Amino acid sequence: MSAAEELRFPSIELLVQALDLRFGRSTPLPQYGSATSVRAFGDWLFAPARESSQSQRAIVVPPDPTAFLSFPTLRQEFDLARSPTDPRYQALSLEQIGAKFEFEPRQLDQPVYSLSGGERTRAAIAKASLLLHRAESVAFCMPTHWLHLDSYSHLHELFRLADNSCKPVTLYLLDGDELVERIELPAKAVTPMPGRQVSWFLGGPNYEVQLLNNTEPSSKDHLLRFDVSSLRNVELRSPTILTGKNGAGKSLLAKCLSGVVRTSQPITPKSKYGQGPSRLVLQDALSHLFRRPIAQHPARVFEFDQEGKKKVDTIFSALSQESRKRLWTSMPDDAHLVGPEAEPHTLFQAKLVLIAERLVYAPPLLILDEPSWGLSLRQSDALIEAVVNYCHERDIPIAMITHLRPRLTHYANSTIHVQRDGDSITAKILS
Repeated sequence: MSAAEELRFPSIELLVQALDLRFGRSTPLPQYGSATSVRAFGDWLFAPARESSQSQRAIVVPPDPTAFLSFPTLRQEFDLARSPTDPRYQALSLEQIGAKFEFEPRQLDQPVYSLSGGERTRAAIAKASLLLHRAESVAFCMPTHWLHLDSYSHLHELFRLADNSCKPVTLYLLDGDELVERIELPAKAVTPMPGRQVSWFLGGPNYEVQLLNNTEPSSKDHLLRFDVSSLRNVELRSPTILTGKNGAGKSLLAKCLSGVVRTSQPITPKSKYGQGPSRLVLQDALSHLFRRPIAQHPARVFEFDQEGKKKVDTIFSALSQESRKRLWTSMPDDAHLVGPEAEPHTLFQAKLVLIAERLVYAPPLLILDEPSWGLSLRQSDALIEAVVNYCHERDIPIAMITHLRPRLTHYANSTIHVQRDGDSITAKILS
């Protein structure tokens, strides 16, 4: 990889503040939790940098790569981004450009919002590559939080092209982010209650189901087939890791298990608390706050259920205290990374309040979609360990979706690998 300036931060809030100071954009994580997350960067394409000439133009890919994509489809995005004077791409068709970044021809015409987070990151890398000859510098934020390890080569190639053109690259990273093809971490055991083992099973009349047409925007003329037959009668031990490449169908499986998308027949988890839909916290969880402060979320969700609101507050407090304790134990100066108790407003606290809401009525399974997103390594460890221990104390199994399998392997008691081949998605137990 070419030399790039790396700026590292202990939290996404500090990273965003640094972006604001350098590029003159308003902070996308407003104070006190009235947050719709980093999508407030939506109008970023080029940004004049304050630190140098006002004529300097920088490509800025924000923490949420969706904000860097301006058009409904990748075909429009790539067509308008490339220039007929750029010798690297002028002779290539849009299909060839898409293939260069691992996109199938059909994906060029499907809605951008139907792509996975990793696929959107590859699209952002492709767009940045097409725009590179017009820019003077590149700033890229938190690419590892979306991109599968097998796709890091696209990012390295962008940096190489920028280096060859003498255009500086700045990487905005969180502590613990590693830009290597393979991450090797030392084994580390999560510490649930001694002797406590929590398990779950898949239930349903059929383990090969079809997703109805309206469950995936790209499936206009065909149905997707989901095969989880290899999981039949298998005891899945918590924590369970759901892993696979970008776009494999990990989040889609979680939505099936949670009843968020409809299938021809239900596939539902069963555990000590019975059988039924799981509760899911999606990766873009901040949008679930609906621009409301974190402290107001329990009252909004449980407006007519005072007991439920009290339970959310109690669980949120317990998870916050346990997270602070774990951060303080590893490094006392890090305890503040959870966020202020009086007026919660951090991404960490937004995740905790949404998790607390899902745990109020003891679901048969709690699923966290990319729980590490937007968190430094120390923050991620503290949050995951606090939530896993809280759930295991109450016999609630937990599953976590990740494209960074090595980062979470030390938490896994079971691992499910999800793979997609055309219109067929298969889930298999690895361990």
